[in-house]
Amino acid sequence: FTHANWWKNLCGGAPVTLHIQGRECQGLAEPIVEDKCAVAAGLTAHLRKVPTDARYYGVTFDDHGNPRVEEVEKAVQTVVMIRVRLC
Repeated sequence: FTHANWWKNLCGGAPVTLHIQGRECQGLAEPIVEDKCAVAAGLTAHLRKVPTDARYYGVTFDDHGNPRVEEVEKAVQTVVMIRVRLC
């Protein structure tokens, strides 16, 4: 996820190398901009795994530990999700 404009370099897909658990993996990165439902679902899943990132998106959690839907919906208006498909 990013708020910055560098994601535009990935339009149409761009080859990337990721380092995951000490391994180098090749993939194809693409920005997800228009599909706000996909971005919201991805951001919600991310915040469940890494709740400390919520502050960067202005998102808080309900009594059950879930990101507040209305805050996630607001956040995705200014956030781009980067999807990487591993090769």
